[in-house]
Amino acid sequence: MIILLEFVHKSLTNRFGSVRIYYVEVYRFVLSSVPCRVRLRLRTALFHIYVVMCMKNKYNYKLAVFLAMCILLNYGGRLLSDFFELPVWLDCFGTALTSYSLGPVCGAIVGVANNIIYGFINPLSYVYSLTSVVIAVVIGMCAKRKSFDTVFGTMTASVMTTITTIIITVPLNIIFHDGDTGNIWGNGVIGRLKEAGLPFVPRCIIGEFYVDFADKVF
Repeated sequence: MIILLEFVHKSLTNRFGSVRIYYVEVYRFVLSSVPCRVRLRLRTALFHIYVVMCMKNKYNYKLAVFLAMCILLNYGGRLLSDFFELPVWLDCFGTALTSYSLGPVCGAIVGVANNIIYGFINPLSYVYSLTSVVIAVVIGMCAKRKSFDTVFGTMTASVMTTITTIIITVPLNIIFHDGDTGNIWGNGVIGRLKEAGLPFVPRCIIGEFYVDFADKVF
């Protein structure tokens, strides 16, 4: 039994290719931290998970790699936006791609995962997980209705995504950011509108629209 479990462990590490080193380190850390009896149970559980995955769908690991890449796409885009102070977020490409390809549930998983990871840099990112879920739902529903088959349908889906994003995000901005967007360009628009005497809520909406429209349409 132990030999079989070790074979499963080696198969898993080989299957994940470039990430095998990280898997091995986690595997060793976990098993070295628990008693022998628990270690055997963990290996047994690992064996059962592996068997179920292989019996259910032998391409599940490809799905996992695809989702991981989409999460990295979101995260990398957000870091790029922060570093260059761009007027767009660039953090929903992976969410949109996953929602279009696999549906809103997988898209929401990718979006929320990105919010959780970015939350280590900015804890307020956790709150905006709701926005990621809404984006995934809208794009997933539009894809199901084949809205992206035409230019008009694509633009309509972009506008719908922008509007729903603003509806969710602006109240969160008001509660947690005093109305600021968290983007230097959006905040600049809000500042100019404040100098012009525009009321608080309309300028928050316009500032968020300035950032979200270009981001979602692009």
